[in-house]
Amino acid sequence: MPTWQINDLADSAGRQSIRDESALRSALESFAQREPRVVLLDFSAKEFLHVGIGGQWGFVEYVVDEPWKAEIALSTECETNVAKPVSVWFLSNEARDTEIPAK
Repeated sequence: MPTWQINDLADSAGRQSIRDESALRSALESFAQREPRVVLLDFSAKEFLHVGIGGQWGFVEYVVDEPWKAEIALSTECETNVAKPVSVWFLSNEARDTEIPAK
């Protein structure tokens, strides 16, 4: 059974092991209730996701270490009655391999 690591980039003590889809859903639901932040989901030695979660807006960025690339993982927009913001900020104490600015 695969084990992934999810790391709250806004909290250096926020790293936890995820063993299955149910645990992943539970962890993401917990993060969604907090102020907006970036969590990193490691699913292989060279690939991971940055997930902007919490609040009204979010994103998923797919990152490969070598050769390095980072791209939007979700290409469709969600329907909402709220106007699109000019920018959105997420908490992150590090900007490891991403275009996301640090805090």
